[in-house]
Amino acid sequence: MSARELIERYNGAWNAQDLDTIASLHAPEIVFHNHTADEKAVGDDFAVCEWTASARGVEWEGVDVFPVRDGLIARKDVYSASHRPRERTG
Repeated sequence: MSARELIERYNGAWNAQDLDTIASLHAPEIVFHNHTADEKAVGDDFAVCEWTASARGVEWEGVDVFPVRDGLIARKDVYSASHRPRERTG
């Protein structure tokens, strides 16, 4: 499975709240790090996913960086603007 296919499957499972599939796509030593600091993701292969989250009339954007090893997500670095949400329109 390519990095793109992996992340498309991961995002589909996340949106469907399919916990079994989400868990199956992570390496046993996954590191989840949610931060807005400038950190370099290191790995042989990686994918980047842009997203927009919304809640209670506000929304914010973010980027997930996924280093991939042996066809599994080895780490997930999250960079978001959640500290500065904007009012949703529409």
